Amino acid sequence: MSFVIFIAPSKTFSQTTKRGKSLPLFEDKTKELLTRLKSFDSSMISSTMKVSSKIANEVYRYYQSPSGGDAMSLFSGVSYKAMNANNLEVENNKLYILDALYGLIRSHDNIQRYRLDFTINVCGNLYDYWKDSITIYLQKRHKHDVLIDLSSKEFSPLISNCLNVYRIDFTLSSKRISNVLLKQMRGKMTRYLIEKNINSLDDLKKLKIEGFEYNPQLSSSTNFIFTRLDS
Repeated sequence: MSFVIFIAPSKTFSQTTKRGKSLPLFEDKTKELLTRLKSFDSSMISSTMKVSSKIANEVYRYYQSPSGGDAMSLFSGVSYKAMNANNLEVENNKLYILDALYGLIRSHDNIQRYRLDFTINVCGNLYDYWKDSITIYLQKRHKHDVLIDLSSKEFSPLISNCLNVYRIDFTLSSKRISNVLLKQMRGKMTRYLIEKNINSLDDLKKLKIEGFEYNPQLSSSTNFIFTRLDS
């Protein structure tokens, strides 16, 4: 039994040219989505995704002239920078990125740049589109593992039907935690769990990272809350 970690993707990308070592798990389902997304012009992208014309033009290029690379090198959002993801040594079956276009992305899958949220009904409800495929894969591949959810609440529903899922959240003692700090802590916790090879829930509860520590009063049996005292 070991920890398998789940994180969210980011909307920003690096300029990496490093290719991934593996192909995505659900290529046929991803291709179906891409076929539909390629039919969107810039104005449709802008209105459907509720983004500026500048971003819409960029997204249009993502789909018309695909480019990408190794997943952990390609994503460059706050969480990935805090994780120093580009220099994180992690096996393909140790960490997964929950995703609207790919379903599950392994750490070294070769993927393209894209933009897609679960609010966009490309092939109907995207949670319904992905949930069964992800659940079947994880139950077969990780039946006896502990699934650690460090993604955002947008992506958690993708693994809600799986067994042995434990979610980690972060709070401050006296004020609401900012989105930036929350993303940073998810990234730092991910790196720490992988580097220190943490595979026990008891060991997880003992962790102290950046002033955050396990809060038994706020936690439940499957939702672990780490709190930092805030002056």
